[in-house]
Amino acid sequence: MTKYVDGRNISYPDFWKEELKVLIGKTYELCISLEQLNKIQDESKCLLRSVIGWNDLEVTRDLVATVIKKLRPIFEAIAAKAKTDKEGKLKTLLDSVQEFEKYAEGKGVVFCLSKFIKLVSSYASPSQKYLHTQFPEEIFYFADLADRLPRCRQVKELIERYIDTIFSLAIKWKGLYEQFKRERCLLDYNDLLVNFNKLLDKEEVVADIQSRFKVALVDEFQDCSPLLVKTFNRLSELMAQSVWVGDIKQAIYGFRGTNTLLIQSVIDKVRKEKEGNKFDSLKECWRS
Repeated sequence: MTKYVDGRNISYPDFWKEELKVLIGKTYELCISLEQLNKIQDESKCLLRSVIGWNDLEVTRDLVATVIKKLRPIFEAIAAKAKTDKEGKLKTLLDSVQEFEKYAEGKGVVFCLSKFIKLVSSYASPSQKYLHTQFPEEIFYFADLADRLPRCRQVKELIERYIDTIFSLAIKWKGLYEQFKRERCLLDYNDLLVNFNKLLDKEEVVADIQSRFKVALVDEFQDCSPLLVKTFNRLSELMAQSVWVGDIKQAIYGFRGTNTLLIQSVIDKVRKEKEGNKFDSLKECWRS
């Protein structure tokens, strides 16, 4: 993996640490359980299958040999067409073929093959008509390979293995964090929300709430996480009336899982369902 820094791409082997940090952060922000993490892991791979559309291409040594065989005459033609430094041009291209054969095993066949196809594509642009005239089948072959290679079996296995690895680390973190709290009899903010939602499924709790409260008032609604929306929605079902107050433009609790798209979807739902609902906007701002 590379990272764009100061106008250039540099090697960035620790990219996975940032992605793991994001995954762990979302796990906490959205109160995701261990069971849900496992489900999301499987769903992530299913989503990739539907979006990318993996094919049955397998990069084998036979395929690599075919690629090299087709590359040599193309590179020789490019070198012959070069106006300056003809020998250097030819040497650079043919050395790149030798480098492929030498380093493909260590760097990964798919990775090296992909770089070669990009090299061919850079020379076989539509403006280079002589290549299309001399090597029509080869140019078509490489164009087809360029389309299929990113979705080949090896790439699929690599990405799915990465997904499994990154999720296994997040699941391990989640388990250790829950163990840490249990051993010390601790509850965090998310535990309070999760446990309160569980209480709302108990008849005696529901009866007690309904006997004491008739109206639910939700203030700063724009800063609600998905679990908070679920909580307040459940409480509203128990009330004779509920009032939700918020301004989507003032949402600042992204680090706690709030999502403006979620909030907007709730607002849109209230607007559509006219029965018993009333939507109103303040026309003036009294803060300034």
